[in-house]
Amino acid sequence: MKKAAPFFKGILTFCAAAVACMLLLLAVIAAIPQRSIAENCRDAADYFSAHDGFPLLIEGVEGSRIDNYADTALLDVIYCADSAQPLRSMIAAPYYRNDGQDIRADFQAAVDGAASNNEYARYWHGSQVFLRPLLLVTSIEGCRAALFVLFLAINAALAVFLVRKKAFLPLVGYFAALVCVQFYTAAFTLEYIMVLLVMSAASLAVAALKDRRHLTTVFILSGVLTCFLDFLTAETLSFTVPALLALMLMEKERRTLATYLLQLVKWGAAWLCSYAAMFAIKWLAVWATAGEEVFRNIFTFAALRIDGQTLLTDGTVGTVTPLTALARNLAALIPFVNENASVTAVILTAVAVLLLIFAVLYLFRGDGLDMGYLLCLLLVGLLPYVRYCLIYSHAHVHYFFTFRAQMALLLAVFAICVHCLRSSPLWHKKAPHKKGGRR
Repeated sequence: MKKAAPFFKGILTFCAAAVACMLLLLAVIAAIPQRSIAENCRDAADYFSAHDGFPLLIEGVEGSRIDNYADTALLDVIYCADSAQPLRSMIAAPYYRNDGQDIRADFQAAVDGAASNNEYARYWHGSQVFLRPLLLVTSIEGCRAALFVLFLAINAALAVFLVRKKAFLPLVGYFAALVCVQFYTAAFTLEYIMVLLVMSAASLAVAALKDRRHLTTVFILSGVLTCFLDFLTAETLSFTVPALLALMLMEKERRTLATYLLQLVKWGAAWLCSYAAMFAIKWLAVWATAGEEVFRNIFTFAALRIDGQTLLTDGTVGTVTPLTALARNLAALIPFVNENASVTAVILTAVAVLLLIFAVLYLFRGDGLDMGYLLCLLLVGLLPYVRYCLIYSHAHVHYFFTFRAQMALLLAVFAICVHCLRSSPLWHKKAPHKKGGRR
């Protein structure tokens, strides 16, 4: 019975978190009517009309590409939510959209009075809990700035806790990896910031908790919130980065491989089951309330993520593969590399870099390496690539934000290098022996 207690505690934690999210979303939709946010939504429509859908923040740097398209769709959903029917608005997510048309024109039509004619039911659109209140006082640019400031505040708190633990190397690795995935672009796109908020909050919890038995609860909450808030961007970040930080903080405990793996499986199952269950609740609610046609549409759109077809820049439909998705996401990590760079060149460059790192670690490694710890770091770091291969059409088309999931590999490689080199002559140089006595 005692062994089953954590399982039931996890279920109760998930249920409480899921219900809290749904009630909060219902409350903000019901309490903030369309007329209260109309003026700032009109300003947002003007902003989107004056800007391209996917502009580059830094010319020539694909990882700095902004997604105004997704933000327009999100605000369209928010504006069309009916405070008189909050349950339907939460489940069906009605909005004004004509497939194949410029979404900026559709959002402009919505704020000009066009009635919703479509549904965006496959996601929770839980970011409304932040955005509807913000839209009372500011428009799109203010919303973006406010959430980015929140992200910076959470990371400042994380830095304080890591410094208190004297975990300076995890601190350096975390922020270096953030810079490498160009986190600052999230200040200009609402779509990007949500999973980064969950990731940083979960990482803060990992650093702040004294009892690691509660980490499973952290990953349950992280899975729930990722599904609730995220727009299918770099969703694995909310598991991989906190898990890697937890492993780095446990490094000196020298656990067995079986212990490390059991811990990872427990955390991973908590996150994945919570994430998947939140989607299941949403989709079942759609089936029960919005009808079978809307329910089938969810799976129609989901199938597009793995159908191997995509619209090319010349207007034709081309075939993509897991390899092309991997190459595009790897290329986005490299500044000033075009998304159309040769797949072979990108893959060979990545392999060459990894081989160089391996060679340095092999030649200059220290003694007493914890191979179980190293293996677990590598396993977590490679998870984004599993995701790219499973949902490769999505990863190919949306490489300019899915590439950020590779923050996990960057942090894992950093942690592996630190562990391997910490006891090597490169890290601790011995003082030269002085011959002779006193003079």
